[in-house]
Amino acid sequence: MEIQQALEIVSYKLGAKNGESALSDSVLIKQEIEQAIRDKSNDCLRKIDAKPYMMATKLVKAERLRLARVAGEAFLAKNASVGGVETTASGLQY
Repeated sequence: MEIQQALEIVSYKLGAKNGESALSDSVLIKQEIEQAIRDKSNDCLRKIDAKPYMMATKLVKAERLRLARVAGEAFLAKNASVGGVETTASGLQY
């Protein structure tokens, strides 16, 4: 399963479960959430089997971790150039 397909599955499922509150999740796909909300209101939700959903949630979790790591590395790189910030050999900044 590719990350795009995993995001579609998780977005749809969480849209059906959590409604509009799922829209605040920046990782999920807005269109899938909105479609799930419409489908739920029309009583015609797509069935998503447990196994693909579990696989998808694992991939989405890994993607969230990757995005957090990238953001953290970008912060540290930018912060290293701020005056007065010292960086140790291990990468610790103070």
